[in-house]
Formats: sequence, C-alpha cells, structure tokens
Amino acid sequence: MNKNEKRRQLMSAWRCAPSRDAQADGRVQILKKSSGDVPVAIDTTGWLRHGVALRYEAEPHGAIRPTTVLVGHEARVEDVFKNRDLVDRARRYNEEVAGLHELWRRVGTLLREQPHSEGAELSVSHRELSKFQELLATRRTARMGNGFATPEVLATEVRFLEQLRLEHEMAVSRAERAMQLRE
Repeated sequence: MNKNEKRRQLMSAWRCAPSRDAQADGRVQILKKSSGDVPVAIDTTGWLRHGVALRYEAEPHGAIRPTTVLVGHEARVEDVFKNRDLVDRARRYNEEVAGLHELWRRVGTLLREQPHSEGAELSVSHRELSKFQELLATRRTARMGNGFATPEVLATEVRFLEQLRLEHEMAVSRAERAMQLRE
C-alpha cells in the first residue's frame, strides 16, 4: 500500500467513524434497511450535522459507486426517513449516465452508416454528446466534490441527466426512423 492509499484509508475512517451507539441508533437502522450492501455510519466530524449524504467513488465513464451512507449526528429521524432512498438515487444516476453513453453509441452508428443525410439535429446531438464526459466531470466537481453527494444534489443531477438524455433521444429516434424509411 503506497502513501496516498494509506492517507485515503485513514481519512475515510476518520470522516465516517461510527459512533459507539451507531448500531442502536434508529436513524442508522432506517438507512441500513434501504442501503443494501452500502455501509451506514454516523458522521462524527460535524461536517454533516443535520442531514444525510452519500460518500462515493468515481467509476470509469462517469458512474459513481456508493461507499458509505453518512448520517449527521444531529439529523432528525424524519429527515433520515425522507432520504432513505439515497442509494437508489445513485443507481438512477448511473442508469442515466449509461443511457447517455448508449445514446452516444447510437449517434456514432448513425453517422457512420449515413454520414450526411440526417441533418443538423443529429449533428448537434453528436457535438453535444461528444462533450458529455467533460460536462459530467465538471458538474460532479462543482456539485458533488470530494466524493460526497447530498440527496438534493443527487436528485438534481438525475433530473439534469434525464432531461439531457430525453432531449437527444428524440433527435436520435427521429434519425433512426428516417433511416429505416429509406431502406
């Protein structure tokens, strides 16, 4: 284990060290039921005082892998209960990222098969989707920096990605239909 890995491991343990009574804490129990294999811990640093947050690691191609669900040491049970689907939100985020990658693949296929026949709409989608990884990294750095995401931010990012996918999905579907009609 190199020096950076040791430091990351120590920081990880420090940031989400469980409290002595974390197992008995009802807030943790609520989240454990819905978080699957993702560990739940009380944040003892004071950073996450009243809320709930997801600690994650960035995966290749823009996905996120939840590593810990954190509960603020003063979080109300109602707030924890309201945000118990945090891991599911991360799954939906990853589904939208995967959907946009699939859309990018479809655009590439269309442009290879009929490079100039599908018009400006497909070219715009191609241009915008070619910048998708950069856009995703910029948004994640600005809104979900340091590997933490609040429920509100995660919901906003899922809505953004869904809207982006739907916008380009219409253009790609129209181009695919036009290509089928020509065949």
